[in-house]
Amino acid sequence: VEEFKAWKSKGIKLDRLMLELRKNMRLVEGAGNVVSQLHNLGIITAIISDSPNLVVDDVAKRLGIKYFASIRILFTKEGLAYDTVPSHPSGDQRVSKLAALKDFINRENIKFSEVAFVGNDKEDVELFKFVGRPIAFNPKDMEAKKAAQAIVNSKTLEDVLEYIL
Repeated sequence: VEEFKAWKSKGIKLDRLMLELRKNMRLVEGAGNVVSQLHNLGIITAIISDSPNLVVDDVAKRLGIKYFASIRILFTKEGLAYDTVPSHPSGDQRVSKLAALKDFINRENIKFSEVAFVGNDKEDVELFKFVGRPIAFNPKDMEAKKAAQAIVNSKTLEDVLEYIL
């Protein structure tokens, strides 16, 4: 949300914003391989993030992920960013990750207990309490470490697979 305010105040247009976001986007090492392996096993994947839809949509398309939650940036006809809308609004204009997860499990007709969720900060703790396999990947704070069933400190996301499969 703070980034959006900066873009709005600078009058950044869609084309420039896309270039900036893509230039600065770095996938966690091994992310593509993890998603590919899960898909090969028939496991459905999703992205639940507070990141801008321009980034999340791009990542989802590249990795073949059909479901994602993000913050949608709205643009004027001239291409200027003017507002944001979370896909699953929370009280603080961010994405309600729990609402997004509930939406996902309802769409896919699965149970919370069948879900593995990989997160890394205190915003993910709420979801850790609901899912069957809460995994903290390079957790940023103690709350995430305490709430997770597994803690994975690694340079590659591939190391979470042993806790998912």
